Amino acid sequence: MKVLITDMRHASAAEEERVFSAAGIDLDTTFSNDEEELIRNGKGAIGFLVSYARVTRKVMEALPELKVIVKYGIGVDTIDLEAATDLGKYVANIPDYCTEEVAVHALSLALNGLRMVTRFSGSVRAGSWEANPEGIIVYRPSQIRLGLVGYGRIAQKLQEIAAPIFKEILFYDPFVEKKDVTTPGVRKVETIAEIFRDASVVSVHAPLTSQTSGLVDSRALSHGSGVVLVNTGRGGVVSEAAVREGLAKGWLSFFGGDVFWQEPPDFTDPGTKDFLNDPRVCITPHVAWCSSVSAQEVRRKAAEEVVRVARGGRPLNIVNKEILKRGELQS
Repeated sequence: MKVLITDMRHASAAEEERVFSAAGIDLDTTFSNDEEELIRNGKGAIGFLVSYARVTRKVMEALPELKVIVKYGIGVDTIDLEAATDLGKYVANIPDYCTEEVAVHALSLALNGLRMVTRFSGSVRAGSWEANPEGIIVYRPSQIRLGLVGYGRIAQKLQEIAAPIFKEILFYDPFVEKKDVTTPGVRKVETIAEIFRDASVVSVHAPLTSQTSGLVDSRALSHGSGVVLVNTGRGGVVSEAAVREGLAKGWLSFFGGDVFWQEPPDFTDPGTKDFLNDPRVCITPHVAWCSSVSAQEVRRKAAEEVVRVARGGRPLNIVNKEILKRGELQS
């Protein structure tokens, strides 16, 4: 019995090795670039541990022994959930390993936008000493609202950390009932337009699904004026064209992201280079999840999910919950 790390991006698999060796499971770290390599390297594997690999229906159909696919992290948009459910394979993620890290990173990007740290630091590096910052820095945090798009674990952690800084916190999430929110200074709004109309800082925490793709578009941004927009969720939740238009038209004053529409960006593309060099833009390379603690935790928890299935149980964090209704897999 073996497990395949489909596309290992970390330097060591020691955490996974410890878990699997204790369970008598072999670990294969052969990197797989495409469907054919996933199929070839996945022969005999009971589980996949996935970073960014695209696990398609074709891959799953070719691997009848594969029982569980675990994402190193939260977003599972590279895994065909419908196919996994049809074929009786669990898909699991690790939703709680980096809650604090991502919330702090989102707040860092937001404060960067409020204080224009990237812009001023860049000008000093270029040999310029800004004598008159008025008109560049315009907000006092205690007088403005923070808006959250999505209200899951990370957004709520950000709310907890940021509450003392901002006047009020708004959130948009159609899956959360207004009556379930009792925290003082926190208010649910019914449309995404209200977030951009009423909040000066907006942080995006929605997962990427067919319903949320392009959720933050030009119509939403057009309700704002000088908004600091931060995205630490998935690039596709926010429209790239809308961000460019928002910066051009003044709907946005700053865009900070730990994700990009294509990762890594095409650094040779002139338009991309111009965007990344805009002093009103700060992009970090999908590192918000990382700390010395979270890096070990996600690997250990991912391996433990596979072991549960190998022993005849279920993962703790099943994403394709419809599989439980089918009765095809027994706990």
